[in-house]
Amino acid sequence: MDNAAWTISSRLIAGIVLYAGLGWLISQWWGNRPALIAIGAFIGLGLSYYLIFTGLAREDAVRQGRSAQHRTQGNVGTDGKDQA
Repeated sequence: MDNAAWTISSRLIAGIVLYAGLGWLISQWWGNRPALIAIGAFIGLGLSYYLIFTGLAREDAVRQGRSAQHRTQGNVGTDGKDQA
């Protein structure tokens, strides 16, 4: 990830704010239950962590695929012939 710190922190903040906001809306609809805001924030935090870890795992898989591809190609020149 190019800007991993910004991506991770924005996903955390957005998840917490979004789901806490949904908890607030539901609490207004059901009669002002503050626990729903906290529950929404925890759900948002959990989903944000899930998105962060799956994104990092996907990025790691891409990097490992590139390194494995470079190892199998060996020393190939620009004309496609082996340089060894």
